[in-house]
Amino acid sequence: MENWWEKTIRAVTLELPAADIKRIDIREIVKRLAGYGVNTLNIFAISYWPGGAAFYKSSLAPVHPDLGDRDLLEMAIDEAHRQGMKAVAYVNTLWGDRDKLEKHSEWAQRRIDGKITTWEPNLTTVAMCPNTGYRDYVLKVVEEIGHNYDVDGFYFDEPCFQSWCNCQSCRQAFARQVGEELPTR
Repeated sequence: MENWWEKTIRAVTLELPAADIKRIDIREIVKRLAGYGVNTLNIFAISYWPGGAAFYKSSLAPVHPDLGDRDLLEMAIDEAHRQGMKAVAYVNTLWGDRDKLEKHSEWAQRRIDGKITTWEPNLTTVAMCPNTGYRDYVLKVVEEIGHNYDVDGFYFDEPCFQSWCNCQSCRQAFARQVGEELPTR
């Protein structure tokens, strides 16, 4: 088997949150990119905006509200392979949505004052803590993509903290590992 990742990669990220999802012609974009010599596509599967939205027919992640009956991940992968390109699934591992927060408030990253780490006050996009059950959720989403799509790899974006986290899971893990309370100064 060829180790394609060891060769020169000319990659482009199809950053779908910046696109008009209702009207995008993903196949035409992929064909055009192939004509420019691109050999690897990083295709948004799970987005950072809106929080954790899927650009495919997910049974786990919230589907992007403008997707309709289309599956942009499948369309992009199929066209990429037709054009001889590799298809890598982009998976945001940090940002969740309001619904996830309401169901699992313990998954949210917390600031020093205990407030939720978010982009905006209406909590459309919330930073989720990788030291909680959110990590298992992300792994299930990755399994869903891996089982249902012919991806050549994954790109995991932002498996991190926005700065640091003061949630209960992080406080407990710190106390277990260090024997002290998590410092807040």
